[in-house]
Amino acid sequence: MDEKIIYKNDTDAIVIMLKEKPDGLFTSELGVFRTEEHKEYLSGAFAIEAEGGYKVFLKLTTERDALDWEFDAIFDYYDEETVLGEAEEVTEAESCHNPTWDAAFSVTDENLIQDKLLAVLKLHFLELQSVYEAILDKEEGYKTE
Repeated sequence: MDEKIIYKNDTDAIVIMLKEKPDGLFTSELGVFRTEEHKEYLSGAFAIEAEGGYKVFLKLTTERDALDWEFDAIFDYYDEETVLGEAEEVTEAESCHNPTWDAAFSVTDENLIQDKLLAVLKLHFLELQSVYEAILDKEEGYKTE
């Protein structure tokens, strides 16, 4: 009897689409990248063709809804320099429900994306754990602002 491989939605994978620069339309799938850890800290990703390879754009966020007082506290204590160890740019994203950062990195070959993606997610995760610890006793100060 022939066995058929059935496509299964893999929750440990992220699909990154390629976006055209002029009109911003997604043109094709760049690849599917495995993320066994920290995927919940990523709310979006896409790439563009860049000189000598690809530039990958990420939306880094929190793994849960931030409480009202936590929103500003998380931004105040988050150090973008931590993630800049692997990303070329990290900035606070505006108009998002939860604390969110826009991050980007460049690679010369799509085979390098997965390692870079995992490294950025890990640094973001570690920074958020540090932030959560730092703001544990800060609730009263942020509620009165």
